[in-house]
Amino acid sequence: MNLCNDYTIEKRRMMMMNMKTRIAAASLVLLLPAMMLGPCQAMAFGPERNPRKADFRRDRLQNDGRTMFNDLDLSSKQLEKLKKHKLQQRKSMITLRSQLDLLRADMAEAAFRDNPDKASIKVIAGKIGDLHAQMTVKRIEALIYLRSILNDEQKKVMDSHHMFSQMMTGPDRN
Repeated sequence: MNLCNDYTIEKRRMMMMNMKTRIAAASLVLLLPAMMLGPCQAMAFGPERNPRKADFRRDRLQNDGRTMFNDLDLSSKQLEKLKKHKLQQRKSMITLRSQLDLLRADMAEAAFRDNPDKASIKVIAGKIGDLHAQMTVKRIEALIYLRSILNDEQKKVMDSHHMFSQMMTGPDRN
């Protein structure tokens, strides 16, 4: 009788465990979509996670560039020079970005090997850093070129836009 009673208790315990497991699984199935929706909505607005701030910042940065070029009142000769330079700049940046993509693929391949070689990973990371530096230099050279084709009044306008942009975003913020 004792053995039968132990069996019944064990059977009830198993039934309760199954019931708890089913309840946990059902609640997980019901809550999982809601839990996944929250982060997706937050990330939809970017790292700020504030839709109004993100919209303001995006609009300000986009409009600031357009406003600056409108305020510069470039001549047709200046526009032609700028278009030619922009095309060359674009081609060189495409080349650099494709090299960067290839290096990132090499980095992923090297990092996910069974026995990753840290020395080769450091070499690839150095090459990636060099490409980032080259891209930054190209961007700065483009600004220098733009400034070189401007007259003194246009340079003042460009400088005022740059100072406003620095004031709004800060020199060390993205």
